[in-house]
Amino acid sequence: MARLQEAARALQASSDKDRRKSLVKLVTLLEQIARRRNDLLKRRWEHNAGARDAAEINAVNKAQVALIRTLSSAGSIIARVVDKFPELDVFGDFDVDARRAAVLVEDARALSVAKTTYPNRPVEMLERIVARLREAESSYDFHGQIICDADALLPPDDNDDDDDDDDVDDDYSLENFAYGSTPLSTWLRLMEEIQSEGHSPEVSWGVMGSSCGWMVFYASVISGRVAHGWEILPSLHQCAVRVAEEEVASGSYEKEHDLMRDLMQFHCEDALKANVAQCGAIVIAGQCWEAWLLHAMYKKIRAECGVGTLLLDYNGGLSELLDKEKKKKQDGEEENKTTEELCLFRLLFVLPLPVSWGTVEFHVWVLEGQ
Repeated sequence: MARLQEAARALQASSDKDRRKSLVKLVTLLEQIARRRNDLLKRRWEHNAGARDAAEINAVNKAQVALIRTLSSAGSIIARVVDKFPELDVFGDFDVDARRAAVLVEDARALSVAKTTYPNRPVEMLERIVARLREAESSYDFHGQIICDADALLPPDDNDDDDDDDDVDDDYSLENFAYGSTPLSTWLRLMEEIQSEGHSPEVSWGVMGSSCGWMVFYASVISGRVAHGWEILPSLHQCAVRVAEEEVASGSYEKEHDLMRDLMQFHCEDALKANVAQCGAIVIAGQCWEAWLLHAMYKKIRAECGVGTLLLDYNGGLSELLDKEKKKKQDGEEENKTTEELCLFRLLFVLPLPVSWGTVEFHVWVLEGQ
């Protein structure tokens, strides 16, 4: 998958006809691999979680064979692209073990920085939590359960392409539930930049789409304040709660750990139903969210949160909304009242930082009016 993605990115900007044809093939293969990978993970989880009869075993084996055949075709495509376009030096060997080792090294470096930067915070607790979450996300069953949970939330006609009106589409898609994680090093860098802008990160936090709790754990340990996480997928919520109960509760100083556990609040609930008025800073972990969902969340925060609330966003969704409103004003068009009210958010900074799926531009805002 990673090598196909690298190949697709390298070919995307080219105007060469042959390269564009190769890009179409690569994108098609990526879609097939993602679909078959999800099917295999789902069937594997269903098999492990339920009765292991011959039909289920056969279904898992068939899904695995289909994925292997598609990966074989992908290897052939990559070889042809490398042979045809040798100047595209982006197709080196992809070593999963080496990449995972690099992630663990970066985690260790960030934890060391955190211990130095926040000497009065229980960072050793965070060290155990990060190790547990890394272990969890490396499990096939972890990802299979996510896919099963997500399927249960998808509308029956999710693949129906007859409705072309995106403005009225308020259903979830499978992509909305794509799993990813944000490393501690990125969180520490964001906190540093927030402080340099004259704002304190030592406030109550809310994480919309909190996954298995990464940023709830970061926020509560580093800030020493309550951090709430809202996650709609039961398996991710349960993972966060389990890690909190088993890792935060352990340790030499029982009273301190009980107090820390109280700071970590997890809710298995749609983030649009969350009580965000209590939060002084909110993260929208919505890199893969549909536009309607992002817009609804911006509107909710604007209506319910107080002046000075910080908003951390993984994309430029709010910027795009405000840019559209600005253009409407310039063109003399009728203003959208809801979008106009979002102008009460002021952009503090945009900062490109690494996450598990690459690099994203974090947009950090402050709410300046009601």
